[in-house]
Amino acid sequence: MNFMKDRNAWIIPLIAAAIIAFMGLWSRGRVGAELRSGLSDELKTIVHANSTAVEIWLENQKRLVSLLATDPEVQDCINLVLDEYDANPTLDIADLIQFPSPSLLVGQIEFSRVVGNRMLVLRYPDAFLMSSNGFVIAESAQQKKWLGVRFFHEEAHPYRQALAQGQPVILTYEHSGFPNSPKKASIPGESLTFPEVSMHVLVPIFDHQGQARALLGVVLDSAREFSRILSVARKGLSGESYAFDSHGRMLSSSRFDALMQGLGLIRDAGQNLVLHDPGKPLSQASDVPADLSQRPLTYFVEQATVGQENGIQIEGVRDYRGVQVVGGWKWFPQYQFGIVSQIDQEEACRSLQVLSLVFICLFLTMILFALGLGWVSWFHMTTGRRLDLLQLNARQLGNYTLQEKIGQGGMGVVYRACHALLRRETAIKLLSPEVANGLEIARFEKEVQLTCRLTHPNTVQVYDYGHTPDGIFYYAMEYLPGINLQDMVVDFGPQSDAHVIYILTAVCESLHEAHSLGLIHRDIKPPNILVCERGGLPEVVKVLDFGLAREFKPGMHLSISGKKSHSPTGTPNFMSPESIINADHVNHLSDIYAIGALGIYLLTGEYLFPHAETSEAICQAQMAEIPANASSRLNRPVCPVLESTLMLCLAKNPLERWQSIWDVLQNLQRSPEASRWGLTQRAEWWANAHGDSSRSTPAAMDEPESLPTEHCAVS
Repeated sequence: MNFMKDRNAWIIPLIAAAIIAFMGLWSRGRVGAELRSGLSDELKTIVHANSTAVEIWLENQKRLVSLLATDPEVQDCINLVLDEYDANPTLDIADLIQFPSPSLLVGQIEFSRVVGNRMLVLRYPDAFLMSSNGFVIAESAQQKKWLGVRFFHEEAHPYRQALAQGQPVILTYEHSGFPNSPKKASIPGESLTFPEVSMHVLVPIFDHQGQARALLGVVLDSAREFSRILSVARKGLSGESYAFDSHGRMLSSSRFDALMQGLGLIRDAGQNLVLHDPGKPLSQASDVPADLSQRPLTYFVEQATVGQENGIQIEGVRDYRGVQVVGGWKWFPQYQFGIVSQIDQEEACRSLQVLSLVFICLFLTMILFALGLGWVSWFHMTTGRRLDLLQLNARQLGNYTLQEKIGQGGMGVVYRACHALLRRETAIKLLSPEVANGLEIARFEKEVQLTCRLTHPNTVQVYDYGHTPDGIFYYAMEYLPGINLQDMVVDFGPQSDAHVIYILTAVCESLHEAHSLGLIHRDIKPPNILVCERGGLPEVVKVLDFGLAREFKPGMHLSISGKKSHSPTGTPNFMSPESIINADHVNHLSDIYAIGALGIYLLTGEYLFPHAETSEAICQAQMAEIPANASSRLNRPVCPVLESTLMLCLAKNPLERWQSIWDVLQNLQRSPEASRWGLTQRAEWWANAHGDSSRSTPAAMDEPESLPTEHCAVS
């Protein structure tokens, strides 16, 4: 055929390119939407997890401080202070601090000792006792920061409302430098410092009539606790979660504290970072705007503080570093603070960016594909014509005359042929010119050389090897009209225990010879085992396709752990765990594992892991899951000797399997079922199987190549 007459061959790749381009655009939109939806769901989950953890922690603090207030020793020292304070209602607060009465001083010292010890155990920074008119009249810490502070005057103040409610509450309190800061009595020579924001747990103290007469307050180390809680659930390398108050001040530490200190936005431990939007990314101090304090708060904080209690934002907005981020927030109105969980947009949307890049590369590839496929079509037509001429013209390959094509696989084509002098039917395997490079020719020659060394009657026999004058490599082997084990199970269903033992025994005998010569098959599977009629004997078992065979040395190191070097090669349903992890660590024990998988398939009609639908899922199951035995799959008893033999073959650790194929063979023969499939049963089964001649399949058809490396990729 003249290639110039086949110009319409270009239409196929062009149409294919257009279809793939359309599908790519559609897929990109769908996958992008799914990725955004998945990101939104993930952010919701993180925010929900963080908010739940914070709420649980807050409730625990209220319960813990309530229990502290009911401690008899704590109650005694509180009553001692309150009784003395209530007995002197006109006591000046300065006198309370500088010249307390002996009884009051004893009560304050006792409060400091008893409650201070409790604070050390419970790891709270401080605790104080507040009178009903808002003065702190006792404190646990040695450095009296709170003693004499009056927290409220007005009736509407949250602390007075907490006193009136009679229930434990948690309040966020603002200190010096902000509105409503507490006023401290002037004490000569004393310099006091307050953090900007703190959180207090307040528990009412009741008198005998059940009236709240004071508040026991405990100062929470909110920065440390929030940082600990919110560091658990965060996404990626740039993800962080933090707490903030109604003025946008961060109540926890930042994942980027070092950056903030380098920018001069955090100067000391008592300073709370204010979450302003700088308007641009900040990387050095000169990037910080001079009017940063006048700039608006970040998007998340602003939304939370204006009444939007929760939300998710997957379109990029700037955070306090000026970096585009995505995230979500949750506001707690009863506590007057909120939390944010965020991640840099660049990291969160990396998958979508990769998808866009892949689509662009795919589109460009399609253009090249349209050009390249035309050339490939021409090459295929010319090389394919060379193979077709061998059949159409009954071309001679040495002494062999090709008659008909009986199979085709990834490496070549198989023909039925006849030897010109011996008049013996043979199967001729031709290496396709498309794959006839140096590596594949070497593999082809290796297959012939390895198979030629095997003489067992249960192994396919190779007769000859050569190549045509125009460079087509071939070899001749037995022509075996028969049925492979996969077709046997498909056509006749699961086989009996005795039949399975007979087949496995023959396979083991073939492998025993191979292993004794230092060869492993590496691709034992149903399509590579055939039953046929030979020498007038029915149902003779033949092991085919040593195309993946390789040599090994006895005692070769074997491990099922460690780093992969060469990628796995074989058929996942029959591959051992060690062959998936590292193809270099494969020896005869991998063939023994495949015997176990083959036996389960013949007994039950299903693979080891029928629930695994993809090659990757099968490989993962081969390494991690223990397969069910045949009796549990069939809900009937299976010969115990057969079942135990197969399950020992399938041990994940190769050192726990049978250590030689001879051991497997001997154990199979110990089964009482081994003698129940003799020549009579073989003849009856063979006659029944050949009642439909369409089931007869010639051997050496070069079944589709074993799954390539990418089909067994394992994470």
